[in-house]
Amino acid sequence: GPDERDAMVHSGEATPQTRYTTSGDVSIAYQTVGEGPFDVVLAPGFPSHLEHAWDQPRLAYFYRRLASFSRLILFDKRGLGLSDRVADSDLPGIEQRMDDIRAVLDEAVSEKATVIGISDGGPIAAERLRIPGGVCLSVLAQRRSRSESGRRGSQDCGSSSAC
Repeated sequence: GPDERDAMVHSGEATPQTRYTTSGDVSIAYQTVGEGPFDVVLAPGFPSHLEHAWDQPRLAYFYRRLASFSRLILFDKRGLGLSDRVADSDLPGIEQRMDDIRAVLDEAVSEKATVIGISDGGPIAAERLRIPGGVCLSVLAQRRSRSESGRRGSQDCGSSSAC
């Protein structure tokens, strides 16, 4: 119920330690939370800032719930949050974003992970990062595409695909 949720969000738990890895010549900020039997990596689609995210009660609750049964791996996309800034002309495409996530997974010593892609993180989850045997499940949430008429519409909301 709401009281349980409030207690979990405001439990006084410290913000997880932020670590860094390198993808090409860019530092990517990431955090790991929880000690569950498998890894979940969250591929964000919206602007993120790892440390400020924990100040948002609903987001912190979501993260802690995922971390209650897994080892959750969070990261700031290249150019956002605590990761290195990049020039507008160097904003990453899907291939670069996949390379960045691979670098985070390698640094976090993740051999196999479930990928949750939110919004424009959906294509990342759909690609399964092209890591042979490295991704066991992909989950797409709020993925959007343009219809033939050019209007934005929900193509896939909450689908999942197992390996």
